[in-house]
Amino acid sequence: MKKISKLNDYINKNNVISFDIFDTLIKRDVPNPHDTFDFVISKFLNKPFERNSNFRKVRVNAENVARQKSSRNEITIEDIYENIEGFNSEEKERLIKLECEFEEKFCKRNVDLKKYYDLSIYLNKKVIITSDMYLPKKTIENILKSNGFKNYDKLFLSSDMQLTKSSGQLFELINKEFPNEKKLHIGDNFKSDILNAKKNKINPFYIKKDNYKLSFSSRKDNDIISNFINNGLNGDYYHDFGYECLGPLLLSFSKWLNGEIEKNGVGKLFFLARDGKIMKDAYEILYSDRKIQYLLASRRAYTIPSLFKYKNVKSFFDHTFTSNYITIPYVAHKMGISINDSIPIPEDLDMNKKYKDIDEILSKDLERNYIIDLFNFAKKNSKKENALMKDYLYRNKVDENSAIVDIGWFGNMQNALQSIVEKKINGYYLGVNDETPYSGAQKMKGFLFDQNINLKRQYEIRTFIGILEMLFSRYDKGSLIKFIDSNGVILPLYKNKEYESETLSFSCLSKIHEGALAFVKDYKTSSLFDYIDISSEEGSSRLIHFGLRPRKKDINMFSSIHKKNDIRNEFLHYRNFWYYLIHPRVFNDDLQSSWFSGFIYEIIGIKIPFSDCYVNWKLKKRRKI
Repeated sequence: MKKISKLNDYINKNNVISFDIFDTLIKRDVPNPHDTFDFVISKFLNKPFERNSNFRKVRVNAENVARQKSSRNEITIEDIYENIEGFNSEEKERLIKLECEFEEKFCKRNVDLKKYYDLSIYLNKKVIITSDMYLPKKTIENILKSNGFKNYDKLFLSSDMQLTKSSGQLFELINKEFPNEKKLHIGDNFKSDILNAKKNKINPFYIKKDNYKLSFSSRKDNDIISNFINNGLNGDYYHDFGYECLGPLLLSFSKWLNGEIEKNGVGKLFFLARDGKIMKDAYEILYSDRKIQYLLASRRAYTIPSLFKYKNVKSFFDHTFTSNYITIPYVAHKMGISINDSIPIPEDLDMNKKYKDIDEILSKDLERNYIIDLFNFAKKNSKKENALMKDYLYRNKVDENSAIVDIGWFGNMQNALQSIVEKKINGYYLGVNDETPYSGAQKMKGFLFDQNINLKRQYEIRTFIGILEMLFSRYDKGSLIKFIDSNGVILPLYKNKEYESETLSFSCLSKIHEGALAFVKDYKTSSLFDYIDISSEEGSSRLIHFGLRPRKKDINMFSSIHKKNDIRNEFLHYRNFWYYLIHPRVFNDDLQSSWFSGFIYEIIGIKIPFSDCYVNWKLKKRRKI
């Protein structure tokens, strides 16, 4: 088989360029052409989609019978339905119409061949379409037109001309119509497209039928969904990652979310900045008629305005996310203040000392007294920020009939938001951790895992949670710090942009988001949307596969994307094996804040099922509780 890259030379050397249709110019969204019949009968009977239906078997058998009975070279779709019993003539006409409609909807251009088709047109070659197919000529013409295959010279269709490639007679006709011309035929069937073209002195070019591009799909996944994804990949790593992994997750989450808000009668839906932006974009593609809002938010912007309501330092930090090891300046930062702008620092207090957690700091007299003074100072600032944030939320009409949407985990931001508006609101998240302190106290629900539901999936995602959070980040503006009063006008104050538009990070993540939203758009407009729901398991399986079992290529590609947070300045930037051997505590810290499997693979250089072992250990440990 010749490499497709050599097709340029073959096109240049020939005057007449013939293209096969199915599995050459056109690919179907279903993995097996017979899958179409399941959709036909589902639509006809107005029943839920069923794979391998009885009608499918009847339809396949009718085609075989029609071919056996026919004395012509090719049969038509009408010949096939004449051999189906149990339907009257009117019903058969409707079934034929439905089959043609589904064929048109399921057909998608083969992007790899489209450029060679366009090249042939550009070079003023005589372009013809040659296919063995029982479908009506009008249906085939619609398929070609809707996929951008225009300006060809002639369509040689077996059902129309009663001549086939498989018999060689269609090639004989081509030779008669284009005598003394050098001809090239491109197709995927070795006998019909290659051997028979060659017998008729037409230069053949063989196209591999199985054009498998998927990286993270497995046999456990729905093969119809996998085939659909495969047809939408364009060869760019980051775009294709978004299309294959993030897109299905966004679509399945959006459908679940819409069902939840309808069921619970939610009035106003707010997607929280910035992680909620990509979720909002996906939701709007599916439900453009629903009014939704993008609400400025950040952990810091919501937490600080509610700080003054906490009784003491300990109660505040029980509801605040912190890093594994903390310093006193870090604690001040989490309270929304700077040690340089607050109270004097005691001489004997080491600002660089690291503590395991807030409890360790509060266990020491000098540190505890200073932190309490900081907390009291922070309360004054908290009240000022509370008034400004409350004004912003009031103007956006956030109330008890509202729901917020965010990536999730513990529900701290919802708790802080409720404290500011002094009303209970709903929260819908990608996931709610089982260790949330608000279990039963807040109206919140997770999609992939929800407190004690789907713990296995929660632990799986924990092993690459940094990567997942990065995938939902947006960098059009810096993170919101707080609202300020500028001469009577309340304005948002942002951090400096963490990612500038020209950086590699921004470019890669933009491509991932573009690919993800392209999947949502493509699936929404496909006929699959109304028949095959993408469950939470199906929607997340490819992303989880990536997270648990990365390839060396995946680690290299994601090492190029930087992630700034409280602990690390670069994401997936590891120290060497010998350093970790000498500093085991650093190894544990880096492991906990990283991509488990990617981290281990990068350090050791071999694949080991570390993430799977971690998940099983967590589940076993949980069962003992």
